[in-house]
Amino acid sequence: MIRGREHAANVLSGTAIQSQRKDNLCNMNTQARSAVNTAALRISKDRQIEELRAELAAMRRRQCQEEEVQVAESDFKETLKEVVSKLSAYDKIVRISFDEVSANKELIHS
Repeated sequence: MIRGREHAANVLSGTAIQSQRKDNLCNMNTQARSAVNTAALRISKDRQIEELRAELAAMRRRQCQEEEVQVAESDFKETLKEVVSKLSAYDKIVRISFDEVSANKELIHS
């Protein structure tokens, strides 16, 4: 009888050890999945940061271009006013005819 009890105790302890191993494996798998998810989130955030940086750089370029156009337009207007003020009455009576006129970096056809 003692042998049977010892055997039963050994079987139970073996089962407990196997159960413990399964629990350890499950915990390791859970930790691995968590690490993978964390890495994936980090990569996703890094991509988002890079996309936002690229978008910010593009916005800054557009803003600089718009400012350049505004400065160019204001310079053109001032230059035109200077030229008109220096023209005589005879010079102001002129008709200009072009097939194409460049205005604001765009071609306008007449």
